[in-house]
Formats: sequence, structure tokens, C-alpha cells
Amino acid sequence: MNLKQPKEFTKSNLAKWSKYNLKPFYIPDLVIDRNYEEKDYVKPGRWFYEKIEDGSIPKDSCTLKAGWYLVDVTEGVDYVDVTRVLKNDPLAPLIKRLRKSGKISKYDNMPVGSRFAITPIEWDTILLPALAEEIGVESGQVKMERCIDHNYIGNKFDKNRGKFIMWQWFADPFVDARRLGGGDRDVGGLASIGYGSTSYRHDGVVARPLVSFSDSSLTLGSGDLEPKPLVLAIENLKKSIDEVINII
Repeated sequence: MNLKQPKEFTKSNLAKWSKYNLKPFYIPDLVIDRNYEEKDYVKPGRWFYEKIEDGSIPKDSCTLKAGWYLVDVTEGVDYVDVTRVLKNDPLAPLIKRLRKSGKISKYDNMPVGSRFAITPIEWDTILLPALAEEIGVESGQVKMERCIDHNYIGNKFDKNRGKFIMWQWFADPFVDARRLGGGDRDVGGLASIGYGSTSYRHDGVVARPLVSFSDSSLTLGSGDLEPKPLVLAIENLKKSIDEVINII
């Protein structure tokens, strides 16, 4: 286990990243499967593991990938709150610019700087690459959290996770070009899990960036990224973009 911090973790970089509520944490190589036991640890719900076993979710989706990461610790908010903006959200100015330029679609009366009502496709192809440029890292280093990342972070680092009436998109692919989501307080908090179309725009769902400094992420430049299977599959979507998230 290599706990030595990456050379990029300079005082100036850490200060810059902290303005985006991105805090450095080391995540170990750990398999959190259905048999994993740790006192007071809240695992994803049973459905998550059933779908890994039947092949609907990739087999390694319960495996943490060891390395240093910048974790988004922005506090959540109940999506029924009229503000519809995460508390002191440092991504709000970037999201506002992208919405005003038409790169990210507007949604009803949603504030233009809100993380809500942004599709997974827009996060993957527009917002996260723009954020990578702003914070000075390669686009391949910035992705959404996977379900197991979110779960571990919520158990170990960020106790605000799972405490709000708010869903979060995850990076994990699901069948028929869908994406996993979860984290809503009213349906299980850290244990909650569901799914929706990659092009689904919902006013109760946000996402969080996770910046990786593992060796595998640093070998990928912006032009070297493997194609995202969910993005490539949208041409074959059979479901309406109005498909609701199925809560398990």
C-alpha cells in the first residue's frame, strides 16, 4: 500500500482544489461484497449485489480502486428546497456558464447554477471535462463516483452523504444504457440504490466529481480515453428520456 502523496499535491494545488470543496483522501484496495462486515458500516442494499451476480452490473463494481483521490465534500440539500442549489456549491458558476451557453440544457424553473437536472451524459461529456480544465488536471482523471466509491466515502470521510432527500448519479453502467443512482435519505441513505436512463433529466438528482491520482488514471490523456459504453449506446436507446428512476 503506497500512501505517499502524489507530486501534484503541492500547497498551491491543494489550496486551489479546496476552493472547489475537493479534499484529498486515500482510498484502499478493498472489496466490499455482500459478505463484507465492519462495525457500523452501511453497505449498498441487497439489490446491488444481486445485480452484480446476475451480470447486470460489472463484477468489479464492489471493488474499491486503491489510490489518492480528491473527494467532493460539498454539503447536499433536500431537492424539495426551493433554492435547488447545494450549499455554497463551488460548481455553481461553472454550471451557470455552461447552461447560459447552451452546452447544458435548462430545465423548467431550475436555477441555472444548480447541479440538479443535469443528465449523466452531460456530466460525462461536458461538465466534468470543463471542471478538469478549471482545476488543472487531465480529463481522464475526473469522473463521477461509482456506487461503491460514494458508499465508502459516506461511511469513512463525508458524514453528510445519505442525509438528504437527494439522489446522486453514479458512474456504474446498468442494462439498456442506464446508470445507477442512489444516496437518497428517504429510501435508505447510503444503502439506497436505483437506476435511470443516461439521458434522463430529473430535478431531484445531482452528481459529484471524483478526481483520481492513481497510476491508471494518469496514463490516460484527454484523447486517450476509452469510449464510455453508456455514451456510445445512446443511439440505441429504446427508453424515453422521461423514464423515471426505478427505486429499489
